[in-house]
Amino acid sequence: MRTLDRAVMVDKYLITDLLSRTPPFHVYQVIDTTEKPFTGFKSLKTFHPNNANQKPVLAELKREYGLLSSLDFPSIPAATGAGVISGQYFFTYDFVWGKSLLYLLRELKKYNKMLSEAYASYILKEICATLRYSHTVSDSRSPEGVLHGNINPHNIIISYTGEIYLVGFGHIPRHTTPDKQRDLDFRMISYMAPELFTGGNYSVASEIFSLGAIFYELITGLPPFMEKSLPKVINRIVKGSFVPATKVNTLLPESLDVVFTRSLTPFIGDRFDSVHEFEAGLLHFLDRTQTELTAGQLAKLMQTLFKDELMDDLRFFQSI
Repeated sequence: MRTLDRAVMVDKYLITDLLSRTPPFHVYQVIDTTEKPFTGFKSLKTFHPNNANQKPVLAELKREYGLLSSLDFPSIPAATGAGVISGQYFFTYDFVWGKSLLYLLRELKKYNKMLSEAYASYILKEICATLRYSHTVSDSRSPEGVLHGNINPHNIIISYTGEIYLVGFGHIPRHTTPDKQRDLDFRMISYMAPELFTGGNYSVASEIFSLGAIFYELITGLPPFMEKSLPKVINRIVKGSFVPATKVNTLLPESLDVVFTRSLTPFIGDRFDSVHEFEAGLLHFLDRTQTELTAGQLAKLMQTLFKDELMDDLRFFQSI
């Protein structure tokens, strides 16, 4: 759903929509009016207005832009520039026309539906390929490879043409303590690794945990650590207490539970050693479905589910 009724001009950028307002940042859909010829919309990320003067937030935004600039992979929207407008730092990157995986899951839920096993495996396989790449990119800021820092369904974008993108690289992982837990986004808690609550280090193992939590939800329809209160959710994450996926969805093969026992365990040493190893488990499951999915099939699903919003976007673009 489009959140701005009309386009607004700020400096050289025509702001056409507000894409996200998760504190402390705002992300806008924009057109760079100086770009000749026009190559497409951009996403512009800047401070949430209430946090514009906080040095840590500025440092994080610059860090994110630096890391994103070091990545070159088809499923990672490329950084396209950075600057300052009215004293406020921002950076831009390629815009993906589509919906987040979180939005897709919510839309399916309206119809009491969920993704098929084949679609779930396909989406996770594509995200694994992206992370396998980023984990091989090292520099002085990331000597052991670029970690995403905040993997969740909100940061997985599926385009209307069926491509799967991972956005938000460079986040500083949100380690938290009991006094800060009230500031957490309740919907995103289930994808945070236990070590973020117990003072441990964020690592590749943390990203494997997040992948496992997302895959669990895709094939069962429920987050693995669902509870009615934040402390109870965190307690289950830290203890690794979740119902086996095959008990929630009895159509799944019991062999699939190994993927979750080796990704959602609170013990880092018991998790898959790498994203490649996690992906191997997915590929085995994908082969079992004997379904060769394509971006075109995923595009058809997206265009069917979001037909009205897609048409609204097209009408809006034509009116600019």
